[in-house]
Amino acid sequence: MIPKTVVAGSIHRHEGRTVMKRYILLVGVLSIFLFSVAGCTSIVRRPEVFTEDFEKGRLDLSRWEVTSDGDFTEAIVDVIDVAPGGETDYRLRLRANTVGTSNPLKYLGVRSMNTVNLNTAKTILFDLDWNKQTNGSYLTASFYLCPAKSENPKEENDWLKFEYVGVPPGRNVRINILAKVDGVVYPLHVDWGPRDDNGRPFGYPLGLSSHRISLFLDKSRMRVVQDKEEIFPLSKHNLEFTTAYIYLQMSSGTNYPSREIYFDNIIVRSPSLD
Repeated sequence: MIPKTVVAGSIHRHEGRTVMKRYILLVGVLSIFLFSVAGCTSIVRRPEVFTEDFEKGRLDLSRWEVTSDGDFTEAIVDVIDVAPGGETDYRLRLRANTVGTSNPLKYLGVRSMNTVNLNTAKTILFDLDWNKQTNGSYLTASFYLCPAKSENPKEENDWLKFEYVGVPPGRNVRINILAKVDGVVYPLHVDWGPRDDNGRPFGYPLGLSSHRISLFLDKSRMRVVQDKEEIFPLSKHNLEFTTAYIYLQMSSGTNYPSREIYFDNIIVRSPSLD
């Protein structure tokens, strides 16, 4: 009598073992492959379109062009190491001194040499460090997307801007998200922060560190997150341009001593697949 064995809940004779084992092995390998592919889709990200961490320790003039509008006693655009001790943390520095100058407002920054294609959805990330200002009055730190080449994107007809604006006496900031369409400025988000007992807004304290800004943008909608907190929910933006230069910029009023802000870790990529 030929003995019988149980395989996967079915009864087979020994002469069929070889075929069944091959079948089970094939099914097992295929299952592992399909499981692996399915499991990976949640972590795969599309290639980064643009990235800049300034870790070369200098401003790469093949990627960035310095922009300036107005008169300065001192105007510095460079890359410096801000880390204490023996560590390194290179960041873009924008530094301005306006003591004794005449123009009411001055603008200083950089513009990317190449444009970002906005015909398809993009996620744009960057670090912005207000740098512990003791007096940030008439000081701004701004990120622009603008389709035009300019010494000052604010003067152009179309752009999108995220910025910190110093709230007098200047340690804190308000947060602006503005769009300019065909010469008309639209305030998408203006947040002055908490108010004191007299109802006067005193802005947000930014602490001692840089802040991570994430901007999702497609042809019709936008979402903005700061340090993992949504500050502008997914909403329509009405922008009409489909390519844009990146501008990193500061502005200052007249008669202020040297002040500096930092940008770092700029990334432009297609949204993740998850």
